[in-house]
Amino acid sequence: MKNHIRRSSAIVYRHLMYLRKPFEMFHYWYWILIDILIFGFLGKSVGRSLASCAGGDLSTAHIIFVNMVLLYAFLRGAVNMGMAFLRELWEYNFVTIFSTQLQVLDWLIALGTLCICTGCLSFSIAAFLVRVIFGFSIFSFGWIVFLQLLLLLSAGFCMGLIINSILLILGKQATPLTWALGWLFVPISGVYYSIDVIPPFLQRVAVYNPLYHIFSITRATVAHAPAEVWHQAGIAALLLLIYGSACLLLFTYAFNKSKKAGLTRLEVES
Repeated sequence: MKNHIRRSSAIVYRHLMYLRKPFEMFHYWYWILIDILIFGFLGKSVGRSLASCAGGDLSTAHIIFVNMVLLYAFLRGAVNMGMAFLRELWEYNFVTIFSTQLQVLDWLIALGTLCICTGCLSFSIAAFLVRVIFGFSIFSFGWIVFLQLLLLLSAGFCMGLIINSILLILGKQATPLTWALGWLFVPISGVYYSIDVIPPFLQRVAVYNPLYHIFSITRATVAHAPAEVWHQAGIAALLLLIYGSACLLLFTYAFNKSKKAGLTRLEVES
């Protein structure tokens, strides 16, 4: 086990060193800031309108703030798992590292660690920006935020495995999917709005989306419904367990298939 940890730590260290580059950190801050400004002010505006009309509070805006911050843990975790793979291809290093004693398990451990590190970094940046710009602390929701963060990091790992599997089969030509695939599930996740407003057939699909259940925890917390919180968390955990197992099988299949076809082709084909 020590050998696995040592080898995976080397991969993690290599990719975390990219964060020392100024424009790499700019990449983190910029897109998070833009989303927070657009959707944050939108949520605040809608929340104020509802509060003035119904005599309520700004809970709508708070839901958007919390979900928006949490969303980046999922998206960035998944994207950076894909980026780790792509960097090895772009620098013609993928075949080299797998010609060493590095095993598939080591690569998976490294990907999982990168998902946690970059996901938590993005979460922290987003939480800080929401606090500074809107004066709202998502931690006012209590410990439940950390439960959601854990579930979203797990979801990000599953998505990252799917991205890596696609890249293993299709190579560099599938590069755009690294950024696009995670966003595909956002419209049916209830991040910025309740899924009641989307078409009925998409509502039925959303039930099988663990992200929907994770973000529903925020609304259940605002509604002071602890039973609903644990109900949604339980469904999300069960779905992630099922999907996570399937994603591991998919990654193993994709790696073995790509290895038989020749890993070198991934670095050569564009």
